[in-house]
Amino acid sequence: MLATNTKSLQIKEQKIALLVTALGDNTLRFSIALILIWIGVMKFTGYEAGAIEGLLLFQC
Repeated sequence: MLATNTKSLQIKEQKIALLVTALGDNTLRFSIALILIWIGVMKFTGYEAGAIEGLLLFQC
């Protein structure tokens, strides 16, 4: 009986570990995508245009 409970507990722990790993992977993937989208959107703002203006003025 004890061996059955131990095996059942191990299976539950493995399932929880897989779920936590999947959650971490998806969170990391979403975070990286969000940061890259944010950087891409910033390229079309006035703030970014003002920052590059000095480089364009002194270009030969």
